[in-house]
Amino acid sequence: VSWTALMLSASARGGAMLGDADAILRAARAADRLLTRARTDTGLARYLFEDAPQGTGLVDDHGFLIAALLDLFEAQPELRCLDAAIELQGALDRRFLDREHGGYWMGPSDGETLWVRAKPIADGAEPTGNAVSASNLLRLHQLTGDAAYRERAEQAHARQVQASMDDPRLVEAATAIRENRLPDAGALLREHLKEY
Repeated sequence: VSWTALMLSASARGGAMLGDADAILRAARAADRLLTRARTDTGLARYLFEDAPQGTGLVDDHGFLIAALLDLFEAQPELRCLDAAIELQGALDRRFLDREHGGYWMGPSDGETLWVRAKPIADGAEPTGNAVSASNLLRLHQLTGDAAYRERAEQAHARQVQASMDDPRLVEAATAIRENRLPDAGALLREHLKEY
């Protein structure tokens, strides 16, 4: 689901920038297909095989599809996209949120039992689900005015800012901070630099 969602975001954003209504329409159709076929009782599947949901969706699957739905909403404002994004964000928060330290676990709390639960924050071939999810929270706050979204985003970004001091692979988190999607990011950074 995650890679398909990245394609949906690119198509929706590109279509909006270029005035290509067909690109937006194709993205909307693909999003509808994912929402109808890849949803499970608890969230998203990891992938579709022969049009059937397979595996347990991870933080990336949820976060990237939420971002794609928000991109679609911004490209062609239809409340169903925003409603679906809010619903998926609720599933992500219920099943993946680290309520003690902020950010999101890679796998759900109701998934298979693991010795160690990972919470990836470093970008790789695709941006990390945590950085994308934090940006989604800020976008949802801007769209809905719900302060709880902003509070979770601030907590996740604070953790990413601290970690980025030691790890240059946090590209998406740094981008979100640089683009001022989190106005207090500069204060967090300055506070951290006081230690040096």
